[in-house]
Amino acid sequence: MKMESFDLSGMPSWTPQMAELPDTVQEIAVVVGLPNAMKMVKQYGGTSLHIPQGKHRLGRSRYDELAALIGGEEIQRLADHFRGCDAVYIPRCARILRAVRDEAIRREFDEYTREESANRAVTKLARDHDLCERRVWEILKS
Repeated sequence: MKMESFDLSGMPSWTPQMAELPDTVQEIAVVVGLPNAMKMVKQYGGTSLHIPQGKHRLGRSRYDELAALIGGEEIQRLADHFRGCDAVYIPRCARILRAVRDEAIRREFDEYTREESANRAVTKLARDHDLCERRVWEILKS
């Protein structure tokens, strides 16, 4: 991995936890954008990922898989950036993803309760986020 310093000040603020993202994810975000970096975290988090150049048959399959996930231009920029690296560890970012999910739940709860009861909103949020109702209530109380 290239050991450069990246200026994130010009990036749009996606979440207040942006500065807490691991260096690798910040580096990927600079190259392909934060939403695409987070797609990669969700898909490959917790694994080492070889960023293919797409020149050989074996690498082409992974290249096409990544292109479908983040886009053709973005995977090419990523491949150019990480050229010569054996593999890039993609962190899980579980704590940050939970914080983002919890904030989304709070925001959605406020929207839902404008038109329906709190109990109905919690039931809907539990289904939408694959959580139990008890956990949704805990998130809303925190």
